[in-house]
Amino acid sequence: MNRATPSPKHRDLVLRLIAFEAIADGVPGSNPPAAFRVVEKLRVPLSRMAGRVAFQALLTAALRQTKARVPDFQGVQINGEGLLEGGSGIANQDRMAEAGVLLISQLLGLLTELIGEAMTLKILFAVWPDFTVLPKEAERVINHEPAK
Repeated sequence: MNRATPSPKHRDLVLRLIAFEAIADGVPGSNPPAAFRVVEKLRVPLSRMAGRVAFQALLTAALRQTKARVPDFQGVQINGEGLLEGGSGIANQDRMAEAGVLLISQLLGLLTELIGEAMTLKILFAVWPDFTVLPKEAERVINHEPAK
């Protein structure tokens, strides 16, 4: 995967995750944005698995790639706990939403490169056990079925 441009498969999965998180929260457009909450929920298992520093390194790389493509995202930072903050200066909510999709796509792309697609998906479904809207490709990978 070219990390500068997330694959359509990652983008679709991320859009579904963000929508699922927004619906689960019940407050569309709440603060922090759903994309930030997705990252926050991934922080715990990824920090346990690889360590806080490793998680922050992955998130920093994903954030750097996102900022290169969405200059409005420059105000978003990672605090000492590994949480995203800032971004309130982005007036265009569509631009903010697109940056969130790109950020999580970048993060999942980097994670997939490190631990593989099946393990990445297993982490996602451990964090969101009720997330049932799976693309057929994700189901195949999780179940270790051969490609058709």
